[in-house]
Amino acid sequence: MGDLMGSFGKKSSSEKMSAAEILVSCEERYMKLLRTYQTDIAKMEAMMEKLRAERETFYLTKLPNIRQEMMIDEVSPEIRAEWLDIVQKNMEKSFAVSERLIAHYMTETLDEFKAQLQDEMRKL
Repeated sequence: MGDLMGSFGKKSSSEKMSAAEILVSCEERYMKLLRTYQTDIAKMEAMMEKLRAERETFYLTKLPNIRQEMMIDEVSPEIRAEWLDIVQKNMEKSFAVSERLIAHYMTETLDEFKAQLQDEMRKL
């Protein structure tokens, strides 16, 4: 029958990859995946940047402009405060929905990236 278990024995030093070779191979595979996902990474970064800019514009420009217009139109302070509070809460809800959608997209992409990275590492 021959030596059935011989293939499970120790490998010679020439058959083993050195730790440095394994590290280099891991880095090469990781960098290849990063290049593959480069567009997705840039897209996520742009989405987050746009959301931050939109929030900043709302609080620094739009909300003060609305407040100013309401004062010019002589809207009573109570009504103005109530209305501005409603607008601000609705915008925060909108920002939160956007954040959740971006987070969902990022999580799915990250999970896909990790799965592919694990597949690549199994090949070593």
